Amino acid sequence: MIWRFFGSIAHEIIANSNDWNVLAEERLFLKLGDKTISGCPDLFDGNTITDYKITSKYSIKNGVKAEWERQLNIYRYILVNNGWQPVGLQIVAICRDAGKDDEKVVVLPVKLWSLEGTEKYIRDRIGLHIEAETVLPYCTEDERWYTECKYAVMKAGNKRAIKLHSLKIEANLHMKMLQEKEKKVIYIEDRPGESKRCEKYCNVNKWCSQFLQGQVRGSGTGLV
Repeated sequence: MIWRFFGSIAHEIIANSNDWNVLAEERLFLKLGDKTISGCPDLFDGNTITDYKITSKYSIKNGVKAEWERQLNIYRYILVNNGWQPVGLQIVAICRDAGKDDEKVVVLPVKLWSLEGTEKYIRDRIGLHIEAETVLPYCTEDERWYTECKYAVMKAGNKRAIKLHSLKIEANLHMKMLQEKEKKVIYIEDRPGESKRCEKYCNVNKWCSQFLQGQVRGSGTGLV
């Protein structure tokens, strides 16, 4: 939990900012129907909501994560309904594994949603939380960090696959083609799909029916 520890330190520094003209680590609340939601933006300078992430280069290789985009747009919705008018959203990514010639800090602009679309998303999530009090929805493949089953064409004595195939029929054809050319034994190694988050990182999987019934190695059927 070392990086969570450093993240907490960073947020404490932001919270102790002496700039009177910003909102820093201030929790705000909003009532929707009979439910109350809250959000605590890292920083709002009157124009832009900024969230700081201590993360890896890999995490930002494709830009802003979907969950970060959702998070900041919910912050914006809460701020608007508390009397402010944010006009921009951004992530400040601090790359903990940056090399000597890499950028250590990367600023990533975040797409603005419509306020109507944000409210619908929030209300849908509230509905899912209410439903989960009686029936837990299944996690999706993305939520489970699922990697699909692969069929590895292997050469005897080698640790690495010659090639990975998604379809077993393709792997069989490849294997037969190589068997006609190679002197060493060629065989297929099944590599089952894996839900890494469920199997290695989820601390409530012992109560999860999806996990206990072995359904984390197939396709998810839950709602996003």
